[in-house]
Amino acid sequence: MTEDVSAKHARFNDKKVRKTNERGRVLTMKYGKHQMMLIKKRMGVEDWIDDKLNELYNGDTVL
Repeated sequence: MTEDVSAKHARFNDKKVRKTNERGRVLTMKYGKHQMMLIKKRMGVEDWIDDKLNELYNGDTVL
């Protein structure tokens, strides 16, 4: 009854799992009230810039 336990289980690369978990923690980080206010303000400015550029170039994209 002394079977090799590892023969019954799949082997996964722990490093890849750890990287995924670390990345998930960063992506789901909660921001404080002040930080969220700054993010919303910056996004508002970016939206305004995008709108003005669309007006200037009539929505045409030049690559």
